[in-house]
Amino acid sequence: MMLNGLLAAVRALPEYPGLLEHLSGAASRTSSVALRLPRAARVPVAAAVTQCRGRLALYVVARPDRAATVAEELAAWAPEARVLSFGEPNPLFYDYAPWGPRTIVSRLGVLGELAAPPLDQPPAIIVASARALMWRTLPQREFLANTRAIKVGQALRIEKSL
Repeated sequence: MMLNGLLAAVRALPEYPGLLEHLSGAASRTSSVALRLPRAARVPVAAAVTQCRGRLALYVVARPDRAATVAEELAAWAPEARVLSFGEPNPLFYDYAPWGPRTIVSRLGVLGELAAPPLDQPPAIIVASARALMWRTLPQREFLANTRAIKVGQALRIEKSL
């Protein structure tokens, strides 16, 4: 089901222009705004704001199960948007257990998006739990030094690239 047709009603709310003004002004770098939105209205407002601003957005939630729900809802409210999940590792901070492959792939995908966003696609909406953001990740310099771009049809010598 696509709900993006209802975003016009969100944009017609009297508070909406003030929110956009706050987000685009210099005040957004130094202060925050508390919207006190009901939970059901948060995803549509985030989808509307992301579409209007045309920039990368970060949607932070409290728990990983809520992050999965928000990612699904964003796909319905903004089907043209690229929704990326920033995975939360399963082990606790003090555990030395390996991360799952889904977590690694999702986190690397978000890091790749942040390092070099594609120019021919709409900006992404990154959905992350607060705990996922607390985990350390690769420094940008190290990530970029170990990233290789591969194009379709390009010859690649695996021995040389290792």
